[in-house]
Amino acid sequence: AFLLKGREDVHLDARVMQLLECVGWATKASINRYAVLPLSRSSGLIEWVPRTTPLFTLYERCQKNRRLTKAIGIRQKRLSDEASTSKKKRSPRKQKGEEIERDSAPSHLWRLALSRRNIDPSKRNEWDLSKVRSAYDELAAEAPSELVDRALARAQSSCSDYVRARRTYAESLGTSCVVAHALGLGDRHLDNVLLDASSAKLWDVDWGVCFDAGH
Repeated sequence: AFLLKGREDVHLDARVMQLLECVGWATKASINRYAVLPLSRSSGLIEWVPRTTPLFTLYERCQKNRRLTKAIGIRQKRLSDEASTSKKKRSPRKQKGEEIERDSAPSHLWRLALSRRNIDPSKRNEWDLSKVRSAYDELAAEAPSELVDRALARAQSSCSDYVRARRTYAESLGTSCVVAHALGLGDRHLDNVLLDASSAKLWDVDWGVCFDAGH
């Protein structure tokens, strides 16, 4: 299956895939690639990588589950408090499901982190980079360190497979980091890194910002 991508020139992606093939052949390294077929200067076909999930999706699910768990805990505490007292108290307003989902969304958490530092999210060209890094570090510290590890564990059928998957993931991550650094790859947000939990391999996608073009 292929994805038709419009309004973007994918010639650079195609050339990078050819370069990665040569690098893999020369170094005997296992570098994940996908087919890219440019159709014009503003469109192209990109191979759809099966069984993969963006790392952002894993993070988003985790944040939503955390928020739901917290909401359930608050509700149970309120019910317990109401049962232990004879006085009727006005119950706090219940949070609706869509509000829980909104408050747990990574974009909402990012806006909150920026606002706590007096940064207007809509005025990106005026952001103080030191404060932005501080907001990023705050969210990174709150993110579970075992996020990928859990995804790998759920996809394996035995302990030996899980241990093998961890080793494969470490090798894939190391190769990805070295190649991305050597080629000056930018635009590395969590939607541009895919994980195949069954094989424990990472896939870097969208090579349009390459050779330090983002600087």
